[in-house]
Amino acid sequence: RTMSKERSRVRLPFKTIGAYSLPSLPMAMLLTPIIIYLPAFYAQHLGTSLSALGVLFFIGRLFDGITDPIIGRLSDRYSSRFGRRKPWLIIGTVPLMIATYLLCRPPEGSSAIYLLLALVLFYVAYTAVRIPYISWGAELSYNYAERNHISGLREMASMTGILLSVAIPYFFLKGDNASLDNIMLVFTISVFIFLPISTLIAARVPDSPRQISSKTYFFPDLHLIWKNRP
Repeated sequence: RTMSKERSRVRLPFKTIGAYSLPSLPMAMLLTPIIIYLPAFYAQHLGTSLSALGVLFFIGRLFDGITDPIIGRLSDRYSSRFGRRKPWLIIGTVPLMIATYLLCRPPEGSSAIYLLLALVLFYVAYTAVRIPYISWGAELSYNYAERNHISGLREMASMTGILLSVAIPYFFLKGDNASLDNIMLVFTISVFIFLPISTLIAARVPDSPRQISSKTYFFPDLHLIWKNRP
């Protein structure tokens, strides 16, 4: 408790919060094409109906809902000399880039099974990076107001990533070049640039130490949330 009070008085410099927030930009870019471009792209690429694609995307998201709490629990229990959250971001960047390539640049003649497997791989890799990353931000400071500042800056980076994912193809592709295939290519290249660079910058931010915590219980924890007036 004394350590928590001491850490609550420490203020993080803006460059530290900014460095932590940067990976949220390419992470937001990753989700936008799944909503906007991928259904139409695979309908064109596979010749599959949008209703069938909707089922495949639903199964992928359903599997994602299963892996979220598993990754969260593994991240809580993980410990290393580099921290317990940051290694997930650093190590998970490469599988996430591979999964993005497989999903956005399918080979000729790929089937609906390929799409489903690529979706599952992508969501697992994304979850393995995103869940520990969000938890890391909540542990950077014990100060309530500063945690809001950290979350706010991170979400600003997310909104910037969403805007860039739509704007970049618009600026680089014109006329006949603005096909779905070229849009996915430009998008993939952009993520391959932004994701590793932002991860390397964020890697300089100190990770939180391993915290010893008791088991969680549903109803007592709800009571704690209810007591939080904001």
